Amino acid sequence: MVKDSTAQPDESIIKQVLSLVNYRNLILDPRETTVGLRNAGQSVDLGTIGKGFAGDKILAVFKEYGISSA
Repeated sequence: MVKDSTAQPDESIIKQVLSLVNYRNLILDPRETTVGLRNAGQSVDLGTIGKGFAGDKILAVFKEYGISSA
């Protein structure tokens, strides 16, 4: 049976997942140039950064060709 992906999860699931959300759990080691997370189950989503980077590149191309609106 396929679960409805638009259905709101149970309150217990939300609390469990929220406990994993905290930017302070990101461990940066500049000397070793590594990144880690403090807790099992945590992850980093860089999707927004990628979209912003792509948007900046597209904007640069538009400017190069004199495009002022899209």
